[in-house]
Amino acid sequence: MLVSGDFGRLKQALVIGLDNAVKHSPPGATIWVRTESEGRQVSISITDEGPGIAAEDLPHVFERFFRSRRGGEILNSGLGIGLSIAKDISEQHAGSVSLENGPNGGARFQIVLPAFGEPN
Repeated sequence: MLVSGDFGRLKQALVIGLDNAVKHSPPGATIWVRTESEGRQVSISITDEGPGIAAEDLPHVFERFFRSRRGGEILNSGLGIGLSIAKDISEQHAGSVSLENGPNGGARFQIVLPAFGEPN
């Protein structure tokens, strides 16, 4: 399946997901990138082996300038704008973005975009 869109902006959204996976994974961890197509949608997911996202933070992760805290400490040196930018880019391409905890730890960032053309 094909996706139509602004290559530079879609690449930026995916790099944000990869950057977050690297920031929140321990050294030597594996990061998985997977693409799938189902019906008229294409999804790209990035899964890490980090600690996952605190339940109280999940509703806020796409808010501009939100940064997770554990024990009152900010978890990384980011500005808290990356995930909100990825969300904006996905929505500008008639898609969506999500971030959830994996069943065995870690987090999964996923972008779902509409496909066009005939399946391969």
